[in-house]
Amino acid sequence: MVYAATLLNFIKYGHLGLFIYTLVETLAPLPPIEILQIPMTFLNPNSWYLYVINICVSSIIGLIIGYELGKEYGYKLLRLVGVKEKHIEKARYWLNKYDVLAISFFAFTPFPFTVGIIVCGIMQLNRWKYYITCAIARCMRFIMVGYICYKMSFKVDVSSISTSRITLYLMIMGVVLVAGYYLVMAIKNRTVKS
Repeated sequence: MVYAATLLNFIKYGHLGLFIYTLVETLAPLPPIEILQIPMTFLNPNSWYLYVINICVSSIIGLIIGYELGKEYGYKLLRLVGVKEKHIEKARYWLNKYDVLAISFFAFTPFPFTVGIIVCGIMQLNRWKYYITCAIARCMRFIMVGYICYKMSFKVDVSSISTSRITLYLMIMGVVLVAGYYLVMAIKNRTVKS
């Protein structure tokens, strides 16, 4: 109940609340920003694109801060917030193996991205490749959610909407991205062998 009241306070402060929550959500393991974006869009559908711009800008600022914090204080910071070593190693494995695909997958899906951001800084991945990949993937996600909510807001009673359906759509999109990657790689490998 306390958590719901806190979220209502963020909604009450409009764009400022959305900006602050997005920044913190990018840097800390909190529920995804859609928990605010969806109700705010349904309450004020004609401002959906302003919410998306707000979220994208705040998220990009958070991505830059998270990378730099990871580079400087990485392991200490992750241990401070209670991240287990196995999660850090799993993130390192995925980033080493899949590079940009792993970054874009975790940036696009509503999984907590905090560990990935900080591990990217620890590993000192190419800064610009990281920034651009994350920005594109996260902004695509926020645009998609915002636009879907905008279109649905005229057809659906606001009180009956559930974030689980949006989460399901995002998961499906993530699977499609991964499948698309493997398809491209298979075609590429077949072309190289020929």
